[in-house]
Amino acid sequence: MNVDFNKIDDLNAQIKVSVEVEDYAEKLASELKTYQKKSSMKGFRKGKTPKSMVEKMYGKSLLADIVNQELQEGLSNYLKEEKIEFLGQPIPSEDQALIQFDTKSNKAYEFIFDLGLTPEFEVAGLEDSYTYYDAIIPDEDVETEWERYRKQKGERVDVEEGFEDNDYLTFNAKELEDGVEKPNGLEATVSVLVSLIDDQEVKDKVLAAKKGDKIQFNVLTLEKDRTEEYVRKYILKLDDEEMDREFNPTFEGEIVEAKRVELAEVNQEFLTSVFGEEVETEEAAKEVIAKEIKTYYDSQADAILFRNVQTKLMESSDITLPDEFLKRWLAVSNETVSKEQIESEYDSYFADNLRWTLIRNKLVKAKEIEILPEDIQNELRRRVIQYAGGYNLGEEFIEQTVQRLMQDQKQVEEAYEESLAAKLFDALKVDLTLESEAIAQDDLMEKIQGLRAEQQGSAVDSTEEE
Repeated sequence: MNVDFNKIDDLNAQIKVSVEVEDYAEKLASELKTYQKKSSMKGFRKGKTPKSMVEKMYGKSLLADIVNQELQEGLSNYLKEEKIEFLGQPIPSEDQALIQFDTKSNKAYEFIFDLGLTPEFEVAGLEDSYTYYDAIIPDEDVETEWERYRKQKGERVDVEEGFEDNDYLTFNAKELEDGVEKPNGLEATVSVLVSLIDDQEVKDKVLAAKKGDKIQFNVLTLEKDRTEEYVRKYILKLDDEEMDREFNPTFEGEIVEAKRVELAEVNQEFLTSVFGEEVETEEAAKEVIAKEIKTYYDSQADAILFRNVQTKLMESSDITLPDEFLKRWLAVSNETVSKEQIESEYDSYFADNLRWTLIRNKLVKAKEIEILPEDIQNELRRRVIQYAGGYNLGEEFIEQTVQRLMQDQKQVEEAYEESLAAKLFDALKVDLTLESEAIAQDDLMEKIQGLRAEQQGSAVDSTEEE
């Protein structure tokens, strides 16, 4: 096999690959012989079909397959051995002549490919200074979280009167008609958290009531943000055959039960169960809470910083791409995408993503960052715990879930990318010049929301163009 590499300019090259007779002849003969042994044609015993007939029937397709296999292996090996850095994949050149495969000709087959070369560039922008937002954590946030922990460990007690927002009330409710109980009307046991009562007039009556009192309310609007379907199914608990039943939404409910979570007593048992044996005082516990809250907001500040660094590096690094080649490659590798789509999305989507990938890969290589299997497993583990929303899934279940996700190629690839981005950011952050700026946590989250809206907007724009 002969390979001729012709560098047209800094971004484009052409490769001519000649698959010689000696590259394919022996394999072709072997394949034809195998087909002859397996063939069963009318008028001939199995395996006795004349070679000429087998060659006539299967020769061209076998030759094409063998030559293409030799071509792909030879081209791939050449690019690896010569350490040629390229973008996309080699694509047939517009100069390529039509190939006519012929088992009788005993000739070489020549293929011409166009290749887009990886541009040479230096990463610029890392030397600049960047703002790092240092969130201020108010004491009331720590107190709110402290109270939440105490509620989690608290006991539910009965309440007779003096109801509060966090009390959970249960009504025996009956459907009304013209202000009185409706004959054969609906009856339901309705439970509601006081803070979720949407009608302020009803809520005021509840707060002033006591166990045994009766209160009228519209069952469809009793709780915030509930659909009629939700009310029918989960509040009135109608059977499937009753889901279309007509009813008057005005109900009268007698308060038959009220439960309140009393805050857990602050003692060593409580502190150990929530914060571990090393925390022995309320003050130490609140320090842990403050640190946890700060860690969360620091992660949000890191996200903003990473995006700002990414934007700056892309703006500052001079990266020229083989645009025409890449557009052709996109068209060849995505047959369902039109040329108009490629043109409209190339600069704002594909080219920008590719430039960042080139920058990232260069930095990963410079920082000698490596992603190990345990990094991917740790990222998947983090996701499983995050999905649980604080619920204790148990170590065995978490491990089983992680191992199952490790068999999902898409999940593994996403975890790899997340791990790589995190390791790269950690490596870059050490060397960055950061100017700390104190910021209220609400203002920090407003910046995060703006960043997310910007990212979602880009995705929407891309979808609309499609």
